[in-house]
Amino acid sequence: MWRLMIAVMLVCTAGCARRQALTAGELAQLDERAAATSVRVYVSKRLVAEYPELALERTVAVDREIRVRTRERPLREIVGRGTAGQVVARDGVNGAPRLWIAFAGACEASACAYGFVETEDGRYRLASLPSRVEYREAAGYRGAVRERRRLQPGRRESLGERNEVLVLRRGERALTVELEIKKDSRERRRARVVRAGGR
Repeated sequence: MWRLMIAVMLVCTAGCARRQALTAGELAQLDERAAATSVRVYVSKRLVAEYPELALERTVAVDREIRVRTRERPLREIVGRGTAGQVVARDGVNGAPRLWIAFAGACEASACAYGFVETEDGRYRLASLPSRVEYREAAGYRGAVRERRRLQPGRRESLGERNEVLVLRRGERALTVELEIKKDSRERRRARVVRAGGR
């Protein structure tokens, strides 16, 4: 019975790929195989980009008092942890590589892609949000759309860092959105058994 349970557990867990941070070393390995544009990348935390409208609907009514009503319909673009993205362009900023990641199928250029810059620890963190036509500059949120979860440009750990990334301050900690990849690493080991025959 226990052998059957172990066999079922092995079959169920054999196809799972672990998520790990995309580092400069991983990206260099992908470049050697010319697979950097074909591999899919993911965000470490749910990301919401909110774009306010340029022109708001506003009505004014006067009847013994002045009533002003404003209707705003911001565009919210949600990138979940399971949303696959693809590298569409690369460039550098302040001596550090920057990857432009497209999470939408129609995006093929850096103008509509999210910018992730390499930080001092070798990981790629969110640095810029794309702009949209007919909308104002986007506000990024880590997790949910709440004022206390709004991402602000800043240095992650020290002022000596090369580039600013979008961070969420929580006391001494600086929370960010990182790029991750799914990697299935299997090390198969099969021992060659030699039984002693005895004397």
